[in-house]
Order: sequence, then C-alpha cells, then structure tokens
Amino acid sequence: NENFRRSSDEFLLKTLKEMDIPHTVIGGTVEERAERIAVIFGKKPIMPISEAVSLARTQYAALAL
Repeated sequence: NENFRRSSDEFLLKTLKEMDIPHTVIGGTVEERAERIAVIFGKKPIMPISEAVSLARTQYAALAL
C-alpha cells in the first residue's frame, strides 16, 4: 500500500544519507526513469525505450506467477 511504500522510501533515503552513500532519486513513468538512468550512467539504449518497456511488460505478463 501507499503508506508502506512511502515509509520504506523514507527509511531507505535516511539510511543512505546516514551512511553517506551517493544516490539519485528518480521519478516519473517507467520510460522516463529508464531514460534518466541511461543518461546518468552514460549508456545509449540499444532499442527505443518505449519498445523495451513494452517488451518487458509482455514478458512479465507471460510469467506464471
């Protein structure tokens, strides 16, 4: 639920700061986050991000959970 997610995020961020671990908070859609992460790490996507996300969603949906 949303309260648990928020609490977990706050705890994780507090811990990262206390331990002086560099981090970047990224928000947005899955596509926006993937694009931002690629930029941060200096990586060029090998396929359009929207296509990669669509493929990942299709593969995930096919998993027998």
